[in-house]
Amino acid sequence: MSEETAGGFDEKNEPTDVSDGAAPDAAEEDRSEQERPASGGDAQQAGLTAQLDQVRTALGERTADLQRLQAEY
Repeated sequence: MSEETAGGFDEKNEPTDVSDGAAPDAAEEDRSEQERPASGGDAQQAGLTAQLDQVRTALGERTADLQRLQAEY
């Protein structure tokens, strides 16, 4: 498997977003998103949607990598 470092780049030269080596729990992220006051704005919504799409794409790629590695070994 490839190793990623905090704030480094993965094999596709995309910046990684790991601050202290521990990824926040998905439930915690959902909770923090819901607790934030709605400041409105289509631009903010579009930005969050784009960020969510990037995270989903990255998760899909890593899931495929994991499945490929599990099939090899």
